[in-house]
Amino acid sequence: MDPSRYGYSSGSAPRKGLLRGQGTPRDTSLFSTHMDSPSTPQRTIDRNPFVSRFSQKATQSLLENLNSAMEGDVSAARSGRAELPFHETSSFGFQDSSILSTKRKTPEAEDEDGVVQFYEALREKPLPEESFDLIELYQSLCNELFTEHKERQAKNSRTLAHFYELEGDTWRLVRALFYDRVHAERRRLQGEEPPELEPITRLSEKLVAQRFLELNDTIRESQLVVNWLEDCARRRLVKTAHVEGYSDWENTVHVLLQQDLGVSLNIGRPVVNELDPDGPFRQQMRLHELDEAEERRVQKHVFDLIRSGNLDEVRSFCGSIGRAWQLVALEGWRLYHNPRFSDGVLLPAEGSIKRDLWKRTAWQAAEDKRRSPYSRALSGCFAVHLDSLLLVSNSWEDQLWSHLRSFVDVGIERELRSQCTHKRRYEDMPPGYWDRAMAPEKVFSTLEASLVEEVRHEARLHFRQIQKFLILGKIRELGSLMRHLSESGVSPFMLRFLAHLALFLLNIGVGRVVEDDLSNVVARYILLLTEHQYNHLVSFYAARLPDALQTQVYAQFLAGLDNAMERIERLSEAQELNFNWSEIAILSVQQLRERLTANEELPNSAVADVVGMTAIDEALVEAIELLLTSDSLRLEALCHCNALVRRFLLLRKITAARRAFGKLPPDTVRIVEMSPLSSNQGISVKNLIKEHLCFRALLQAYDAFDTWFSHLKQAPNEPQLPEGGNALRLTDRVAVQIRLEQFERAQSTWQQMNSELTTTVRDALFRVLTFPDGGWLIDEEEECNADRVAEVKQLRRIYLAAICALLLTVLQKSARQHDALRLIDALQADEDYHLREAFHPDDLRQLHASLQSFLENH
Repeated sequence: MDPSRYGYSSGSAPRKGLLRGQGTPRDTSLFSTHMDSPSTPQRTIDRNPFVSRFSQKATQSLLENLNSAMEGDVSAARSGRAELPFHETSSFGFQDSSILSTKRKTPEAEDEDGVVQFYEALREKPLPEESFDLIELYQSLCNELFTEHKERQAKNSRTLAHFYELEGDTWRLVRALFYDRVHAERRRLQGEEPPELEPITRLSEKLVAQRFLELNDTIRESQLVVNWLEDCARRRLVKTAHVEGYSDWENTVHVLLQQDLGVSLNIGRPVVNELDPDGPFRQQMRLHELDEAEERRVQKHVFDLIRSGNLDEVRSFCGSIGRAWQLVALEGWRLYHNPRFSDGVLLPAEGSIKRDLWKRTAWQAAEDKRRSPYSRALSGCFAVHLDSLLLVSNSWEDQLWSHLRSFVDVGIERELRSQCTHKRRYEDMPPGYWDRAMAPEKVFSTLEASLVEEVRHEARLHFRQIQKFLILGKIRELGSLMRHLSESGVSPFMLRFLAHLALFLLNIGVGRVVEDDLSNVVARYILLLTEHQYNHLVSFYAARLPDALQTQVYAQFLAGLDNAMERIERLSEAQELNFNWSEIAILSVQQLRERLTANEELPNSAVADVVGMTAIDEALVEAIELLLTSDSLRLEALCHCNALVRRFLLLRKITAARRAFGKLPPDTVRIVEMSPLSSNQGISVKNLIKEHLCFRALLQAYDAFDTWFSHLKQAPNEPQLPEGGNALRLTDRVAVQIRLEQFERAQSTWQQMNSELTTTVRDALFRVLTFPDGGWLIDEEEECNADRVAEVKQLRRIYLAAICALLLTVLQKSARQHDALRLIDALQADEDYHLREAFHPDDLRQLHASLQSFLENH
């Protein structure tokens, strides 16, 4: 609409930064608020609570590089007011969430939820000084997605179309409000305030209103919201075709002409016979019912145009249907301004010098309950008669528009009456005009308790709650709401929006007061990306998290990957982005191990050794690769490998233990000994190294025993000689002799190899039993990890007894009595090897009995 509502003619130079942007304002807003540069005020002014919470450093940094101002909102053709098929039980009313829960095999191929598109927009404009350009890209994306889904017929597509419509509207609101707030803060930091007006200048209502809007943040931002609401209405405005053929009461005219001819049409009631605009009210008679219906349609259409800020369209429409009188009646609200008083320029005066009289008259017309609701609302639009506006406001946006129009108008009217220096006295407005205006916070409370069920329901929707806190500048409450929504299972679409809104607030410095809440929203979105297999986007968003949360989230992401090679690739990305990649690697491996072994139960001692590996075992072993990407992680690799070998040994999985142990490079002990770092799991480096060597001794012993036992079963069989002895033919005796010689050679070779293997396995088994420095798996330093202490104690009970049994088997097969005596000595040297404490008394007695029996029989 015409900006001269508060003093701006379409030829005046506007100030940058309000909703309509740079350049000459379009004649489309009821209360356009483009202003010249201000300087220092000398009166107490109202400050928005947002200002005191805004980071000055962030503001200065942002504004130093702002190269572009708002040049208008990106718009798309939209038609029809969408219904609200949503329920508060779901994140955005998606009653059929099947389209959201399916994991995407190839997310790049189909991006219905806009994940990749929003990522690309953010990647294109990542800097704080590009934040408002970034929101333009978001708006364009929402327009495209809205159009795409609106053209489809599926129910879910209609739901998504409405979602993207609301999201696009919210981005426009964010851009308008925060652009203004950033620039308002800059002006304050630079000491730019509007000067006091000279007495002669205060004859201009336009200049008084202009300065007031510069000073009063709450009023100015409320006007921005009014502009935003009009913009939303304009996008949804339905072009009504049947009002274009307006007939100008032709049915009433026809009845009157027929009456003049003496023809009675029997329409059931008399009709008005004075066809001027005030005739029906003056005569207290009605039009023909068809004309009344058409009049209601025209009035509603004109009101919808005003509601959407289309005053140019109002002029065009009223002129096209011959209702110039109505257009003139709607022009009396403009603020008075005479350029001669301020600029000394001989130009015609703008606005109405008796605007107050017109306003009071329009108020009285809006009060007249004999008029139709839309007729009252048309008068009430410019007189800001709240009751008449609410009478035709059936949605959350309509009622918010009505209330904020009242708040802005009353605020400016008070300022005009206190500052303007007219010689005449302003006409008094009725008490209802002043009393009904409510501050924005109270307005939202009223909407949430509205008697209109649709408004009350809509006020509880997530988008409306977010818009409320954005308008009120309550960043703490907004951050708390966004975190609550992200944790309450909202749809992926809403979570994506919340994450990008959180990133915007953090990027411009506003979100620092609630950084924890906003960062958690982004973290939730990253988890969603991993769930839907957008793995290539995770590092980009994780880079925007605080260090501690970044490490936690990225480690959880790596732990959830199934492919070991991809895990290493993603860790390399983290390293390139300067994440705490070493801590991420350690934590991810730990989380992976805890997740895969959470419900695992250890077998009892009677369970035999398990051959082979499960998929979980393979995943656990492959996870070690993540800790081998750098020598600086070798200590953690050793710690993890030891823990894994302990687990496999407790599960009797010797094969898996060999695989895990074999993952460590041979130079691990040397690198660990040279490392100045200590383990983060409360285990000393000396204990780690000794544990590693103990496991190596045990696995070598098992390998040696397997080799010996396998060779033992391959002993050559003595050939069977044919019967007949010397009676055999010469050729038969030669063949027998050859077979005997072959057997003796094979037997000799086997016995020699068996003797060597027996010695090898004996030594390997004794190395376990007589492990130096206190014995096998006896820590050199006191251990504070209770779980590890319990596991080591159980391993000693299981495997020292098993090694003794294997050694006894070897000794019995090889008849080596002196080695049996050596074993007895080792068992008795308890202070050196602590073997006896690993045995149950009954098992120890049985072992001694077996050894004694062996010695007696050999």
